[in-house]
Parts: sequence; structure tokens; C-alpha cells
Amino acid sequence: MTHKKKTMYITTPIYYVNGTPHIGHAYTAVVADFFKKFYEQRGQATYLLSGTDEHGQKVAQSAEAAGVEPLTWCDKHSRLFKEMCEYLLVDTDDFIRTTEERHKSFVQNVWKELEARGWLYKGTYNGWYSVRDEAFYGEDEIVDGKAPTGAPVEWREEESYFFKLSAFTEPLLAWFETKPDFVFPQGRYNEIKAFVRGGLRDLSVSRSSFSWGIPIPETDHVMYVWLDALFNYQSALDTSEKFQTFWNGDKIVHLVGKDILRFHAVYWPAFLSALECTPETLSTGVLEKACRAMQVVAHGWWLSEGEKMSKSLGNTVDPKDLVEKYGADYVRYYFLREPSFGGDGNFTQEGFALRINGELINNIGNLCQRTFALTHKNCDSMIPDAQVSHPLTETPLLDQVTPLVDEFKLNQAIEVILNYASKANEYVQESKPWALFKNGEEQKGRESLYVLLHAIYMIKEALYPILPEFHERLSSVFGNQTFRTGLQLNSLAKVFEQVEV
Repeated sequence: MTHKKKTMYITTPIYYVNGTPHIGHAYTAVVADFFKKFYEQRGQATYLLSGTDEHGQKVAQSAEAAGVEPLTWCDKHSRLFKEMCEYLLVDTDDFIRTTEERHKSFVQNVWKELEARGWLYKGTYNGWYSVRDEAFYGEDEIVDGKAPTGAPVEWREEESYFFKLSAFTEPLLAWFETKPDFVFPQGRYNEIKAFVRGGLRDLSVSRSSFSWGIPIPETDHVMYVWLDALFNYQSALDTSEKFQTFWNGDKIVHLVGKDILRFHAVYWPAFLSALECTPETLSTGVLEKACRAMQVVAHGWWLSEGEKMSKSLGNTVDPKDLVEKYGADYVRYYFLREPSFGGDGNFTQEGFALRINGELINNIGNLCQRTFALTHKNCDSMIPDAQVSHPLTETPLLDQVTPLVDEFKLNQAIEVILNYASKANEYVQESKPWALFKNGEEQKGRESLYVLLHAIYMIKEALYPILPEFHERLSSVFGNQTFRTGLQLNSLAKVFEQVEV
């Protein structure tokens, strides 16, 4: 009987096309790809979805200001985000655009189902709206005339369809009590609970004041961009096999920035559950059925030299420029290593150089260069037939890293790998293989190199989800084969390149 693999469906937010990619977008993509590669390496079946969110008033205004049609604007900017995934070595299984027909027809069917189940009604929207955030805010959330995010708001009065979100206040709170890990990190989860405890208001889910959106059947309204956008996570699984395998699978990880957590941790469970019941039959059991496998993981923002990035300050960081200057591996490493996952990160050129030079080049790179040179000189570039028991070879490094990754302690997981490499470097100094060969203790010298080569092989495997190019270079040294004695090693010009500030 074939053992069924565990599944993991990983999503980035679909990136909003009103601007070009910045390191916040790049960071999300890299973290998502890390999870994909890591759990795939551990034997799980994974599916990584990314894409672009292309509707809403903000996109329409950006296109108008540029003197182009909205779809032309979207075509250009969507390409930039797809290219971002490519130059960061992010292995997406699909890249969806909300202007695609498969998404449009899916969401229109969702609307019909919500309407048939009694979740929608027509009314008039009166309240504060932020075009920048594409979000509605209550009077109690407005601070100094602005949204909690600092975005400007304007008073809106227009005909709208409403979703009965208020019905979810108590069911959501009760369900949250049964799902202690639904939102990571815990501090963000506490914020979501407090927001729901304050009482949910029915949500305006259509717009009649502009036309750039998915048309609502038999009306002159278009769909509210967040109702449209969130369903990309389902519309992209556009075959019954993909939907059954990954949406109804073991785990769904929605990776998001902290600024859009509310939409994913409150609105999204509500929309999904509403498709399973009527307002009268809503219960925590329905929420559990609709969202059983789901976890929402919120990461922080990136600062630049200690300040929030903005075009006006001229301190934005272009991820493409970083990759062109330093290479994808170094950028990926810094993103995953620098911040405590869930908190904010601070990008500095000096910090970037210190991480790369100190942790990769002087530690792992040094270990590889010395060991390969000694093996070439003393063992004809072959893994010596000298198996020996040693702490560096006993416990697979991936097994030490996995519990930390499961808890989203990404920089601590990297620390485990770095500490292991440091111990291997210490072993070089302790065993002195060059002296052993010189003094005629060839067997002990071969044993020392066997341990070191085995350690490098384990480091290579542990770093695959972080440094795919490094993994590829080192794999070619080992002939893309599993570690074994007698294996002929190929030459390697250089492991890493030094970074200059």
C-alpha cells in the first residue's frame, strides 16, 4: 500500500499592482519559497501560489494618472512581480492574476452562492474609506483624520451590497478558542481577537462609484476588491485534483504582512464559512469545517537604516538591484537570517555585509575551501574509505533544524546550521588533518576528512531552502549523488564571493 504524502498549500498575498516590487514583497516571496523547499525536502507534497491583485479604485487611479487603460497598467506591473519571483529563485507552482477569466468566473459563482444562502443585502454605505488600503474603517479607528495605517480616508455615501459579517462576532470568538495557533505570532492573534471582541459590523462588498472590478451579475456594481482577491487562493486550484489535494489537504499556510492580517484572519474565514451555511445555521462547527487546515502567518515590515521606507525619503530598496549586485542567495540569506520572524526587519548595507562575510564566507565558505583542498591533495579528491563515529556525523542536521522551522523560528534554525559549521571548523583545528598526513598518520587523516566532508554534505542539504545556488554548486562537487565513501569529488572554483559595503 502506497503511503500518502502529507500536503502543504503555501500562499503569498497577491501583490497589489499600484506600484513596483519592494523588499517587503520580496521578503514574503522568499519566506514562502523557503517553506516550500524545506517541507518538500522533508517529503511533503507542497504547492506554492503567488500572484497579483489587479482590481480596485487605487489601480484605476494609477492607470488614469499614467494615461493608460487599467488592464495595460496591470499587464506591466504583474510582469514585474512575476519576474521578482524568478530572480529570487522562488519556485511558484502557479502565479494567478485576478483579471484572469478563471478567477473572474469563480468569484462570480461565489457571489451567487452567498446571495442564495442569504448573506447579502442591498443598502447604502456611509462611512470612512481608504483608497490606499482599499479598506473601510469605523469612526473609532480614525486617528487624526487618518486610518490606523496612516493612510488618508474619505467619507463615502453610495449604494452598496453588504455581507452579514456582524453574525460572525460570537462564532469567530468561540472558534478562536479552539484554534490557539490559527494566527502566528501570538501577539497578532491577540490583536485580531480584540478587534472581533469590539463587535463586527456588516461589510460593504460592492462599489457603484467606479467600474474597475469584477462585475456583479445583473447589477451595475463591481465587487469589493477584498472579496474578489481573497478567493484567488481557491480559484487558482482550478482542477478538482488540485483542489482536493491542497485545499482539502493537511495544511494551508497563508503568509501575509501584518497590515493585511485582518482581511485574512476575520473576513476570509467568514466568507468561506458563509458558503457552507445560512446565517441561521452558522456555528463554530461550520467555521471548523471551512477552515480546518488553515493557518495565517503574519510577518513584520522592513525598515531601511532604521526608518520606514518611503519614496519621498529616497530610502526604498529595490530587490532587483540587490540581486543584480549580490546574487539571489545572499539576498535570500539576509532576509531569512536578519529579523526574528514575525517582527520587523531593518535593512542596512553594513549589516548585510557583516552577515554574508562573517557567517557565510568566513564560516561555511572557509570550511568548504579548506576541506576540499586537503581532500584533493591527500585523497585524490575522493571521499576516503574511513568511516568513523563522531558527533558531527551522528545526528542529521536537518532533524535538528526541523522543530525550529515548525515553530517559525527561522533565524534560530539558521543559527543551528552556523553553529554546526563552527564546530566543524573547530574540528579542523583540533584534528589538524594536514599534520596527520605529513606525520604519516594517514588513516587518522582520512578519518578527519571523512568527518569534515560528511559535515559539509549535511550543511549543503540544510541550506538548500535558503541558498539554492550554493546547494547546486556543492551538489555538483559531490556529483549530484548521495554521500558515500569512494565518491569522486569534482573541483570547485569558489564557494562564495566577498561582499563590499
